Amino acid sequence: MWAGDEVLWGQACIVLVFAGLVDGAVRRNPDWMLCYGKMLYDRGLYADALPVLEVAVRLCPTAEAVCDLGDCCRQTGRLEEAEEYYQLSARMVPSRITPHSRLLELYQANGDKDAACGEAEYILAMPVKVVNTSVIRARHRARVAVEAFYKTSPMND
Repeated sequence: MWAGDEVLWGQACIVLVFAGLVDGAVRRNPDWMLCYGKMLYDRGLYADALPVLEVAVRLCPTAEAVCDLGDCCRQTGRLEEAEEYYQLSARMVPSRITPHSRLLELYQANGDKDAACGEAEYILAMPVKVVNTSVIRARHRARVAVEAFYKTSPMND
């Protein structure tokens, strides 16, 4: 795809949906469903993206789409499902740090310090294929989480 194709594709999806031209055949097309779900997700329309991404993941499961589905669940308050999707995404591509980072964020937001520390320690120890800014940021957040855990741990008293 060329630059800007995603925007045009997203706009075309919206027109088709609102025109009522999305039939069963289109809904069974994994490329269309992934693109449309991602477009809704990128616009912050998590509740709308959720059912579309659920269908897309059933048609063509990818680790990124499953992780996005976890984000949609988290944003709509379905936290247990979000955790399950992040864990599934992590199992699909074990060297991918994003689902582990999202699990860490979820555990921290829920106040589950033990699970957050366990996930943070895993992030720090896990092998990754490419060390990029995402990995550096995730490992920094993990290091901060581990340090905070051990500073407040009853074992330090």
